[in-house]
Amino acid sequence: GTSQYGADAERQRQRGTAAHNTVVVDGRDSSEVWAGFRVARRAQVKLYPVTTTALAVTVAASHDGYRRLPGRNEHRRRFILDERSLVIEDEITGSFTTAAAYFHLHPDIDARVEGATVLLKGCDGLSLRIEFVGASTLECSSSTWHPRFGATAANRCIVALFAGAKLATRTLWAPAP
Repeated sequence: GTSQYGADAERQRQRGTAAHNTVVVDGRDSSEVWAGFRVARRAQVKLYPVTTTALAVTVAASHDGYRRLPGRNEHRRRFILDERSLVIEDEITGSFTTAAAYFHLHPDIDARVEGATVLLKGCDGLSLRIEFVGASTLECSSSTWHPRFGATAANRCIVALFAGAKLATRTLWAPAP
């Protein structure tokens, strides 16, 4: 969400790609945003058919928002959900210098980085483990969440820098008793 309208730096930050749960390539937004409400070269999304097996459901999509960059990049993302985990597979085509995946957490969730893993703890005994395969660097930084207009709450954001063209993010939870 957004907490404000206007054209100041905070409004631009909230509109930018890094303020969302997605991937940023070479520090650029996937759609060009400026002023209070302007957008150009908007990323076009392609959805792929959902596949379902007895063991998992897979949802996939891609967008061309980075095609305007020198590497003519495309971001592809696939979600694979089974009874024990959710895997998010990201791939960036074309050449690029940096790519980073952003995962913004709810304010009630605490996160701790341990190597290539992030441990999440929340109210009501929530406990999850997120494993990152293909990350060169992993950090948990301060951010903000905007549940409605005019409201801002402090939260945490996981940032995983890609080591190559692919990053797999696997969230694991304990099976129900």
